[in-house]
Amino acid sequence: MIIRVPISTQHVRLTMLNYMTQQQFNDLLHALRKEVMSNMIKTAIRQQFPEPLASQYCQRFDDFKMVVDLLEYKAKQNGR
Repeated sequence: MIIRVPISTQHVRLTMLNYMTQQQFNDLLHALRKEVMSNMIKTAIRQQFPEPLASQYCQRFDDFKMVVDLLEYKAKQNGR
């Protein structure tokens, strides 16, 4: 089995556009960026604080992120 790894974002974009609309692709990129930023923040928390504080802070961050995601979803539904 050969797995082809894209070299650049442009290559991914051209490949993905064969299967999805530009808006779907932009939504995917937005979701991936949010997830990466979330993981970076949680990594920083874990490096700065000892357990169990780190886990508590990460849980609070996840809760906050869930609220923000819900607000973003509702705003998108309302066409804002």
